[in-house]
Amino acid sequence: MSPMAPSLTKEPRFMLDVHLAGLARLLRMLGFDTLWSQDWDDAELARRAKAEGRILLTQDRRLPGEQGIADAYLPRAGRPRAQLAEVVARFDLYGRLAPFTRCMDCNAPVESATPEAVRDAVPTRALREFSRFFRCTGCGKVYWEGSHVRDMQALIDRIVAQRAGEAPTD
Repeated sequence: MSPMAPSLTKEPRFMLDVHLAGLARLLRMLGFDTLWSQDWDDAELARRAKAEGRILLTQDRRLPGEQGIADAYLPRAGRPRAQLAEVVARFDLYGRLAPFTRCMDCNAPVESATPEAVRDAVPTRALREFSRFFRCTGCGKVYWEGSHVRDMQALIDRIVAQRAGEAPTD
């Protein structure tokens, strides 16, 4: 663990402010319990973060102090992929990655689904080309291992390589 990274003894859970929607999706892609909504004001973010033991990620420098949130971090990077690499490094999350186990839209876990079970929810082409499907247990969104998964896996590989000092991320 890097000397600056806090020691996380339990699975990290995150709460993100409205400005970090892209980062929220990417943290979910890596399997982290991550809450985000464009409808929450600062007081609601603070209340929920404290009540649920979540780490607040925000771009509002005033928010943690004004709302009395000790467990907060302000990503410095501007783009979601760079923010993701920064948060993974900051909290030393490398050994806790569980890619593709949460819905990127609603944060609920995903589970395996048969092609027959998702027939009405996916394009016919996907049913012809793929045999493995996953359905969100919350919103019902269906996922399959198309080209987007290869792109996301490449991002994950770059982040893991960053730990080893092999390559920078976006």
